[in-house]
Amino acid sequence: LSLMTGNDYGISTLISKKACMTFMVFLVFCLELFCQNQKKFIDSLEQSYMNGQYQEEEQLDILRKLCNEHYDLDKVLYYSEELILSAENLDSQNNMFWGCLQKGNALARKGDLSEALESYFKAAKIASKEKTNTNLGIVSIVIADVYSIMGNHNNAVQYYKKAIAIHQENDSIWRLAMAVENLGDEYLNVSKPDSALLMFEKSGPIFKRMGYTEGIAMNIGNKGIAYALQGKDEMAKDEINHAILMFEKMENYYPISVFLTYMSDLYLPESKYKRLVSVQ
Repeated sequence: LSLMTGNDYGISTLISKKACMTFMVFLVFCLELFCQNQKKFIDSLEQSYMNGQYQEEEQLDILRKLCNEHYDLDKVLYYSEELILSAENLDSQNNMFWGCLQKGNALARKGDLSEALESYFKAAKIASKEKTNTNLGIVSIVIADVYSIMGNHNNAVQYYKKAIAIHQENDSIWRLAMAVENLGDEYLNVSKPDSALLMFEKSGPIFKRMGYTEGIAMNIGNKGIAYALQGKDEMAKDEINHAILMFEKMENYYPISVFLTYMSDLYLPESKYKRLVSVQ
């Protein structure tokens, strides 16, 4: 399983590239009130924008919030385009970058992966031109994620490594951990558990240092998958069970459903053996 999160840089949710090839968001009950309040805020902000009830200098900030946080993907696309055009008119390269990034995110969530890449590459071009390495690292991760989902392993690895190199030198250990963890997940996709474990051994301690429980749980479960690919079934069961218990406490059920499919595979040979013995 790969980690992708929210409005900072990526597509909002956890995604299993092995279990499904579409972007899905699973909201738990404890988030419902927050989402309702957020929806009211977005609706109010959108109404203010449509009615022109804002100061001129607030326009870019409002558009950025709308394309970052709107719950309707078609509206995200609309406001991303508005942000790109307005930022271009005002020569705001940073807001042009965010407009292209969020447009790519919306297209990716709609399943338009080729168009998403096109928008991401525009964002990357802006970041390179402006020499904003943080932004270049951010967009490199989502480019890699999309290539991974498309099954283009070589390009995915290339862009994950690019993001890792940038974030190692610059800023956020959180983004660094995400890039490393997702590179490990990409190695799992092509059945390279040894390479995957090398990545997970690097990202795991960072998640622990950050106290990022979701990342810790995902890292443990991913290690379990790697052990399963190595044929270390007992180690795999221990790690995957540990991850499942952690996600149960978080009431985050989608990763659990994915990890359970691996658990069933691990127990399948044992079940077959027991059935054969009972027949004899």
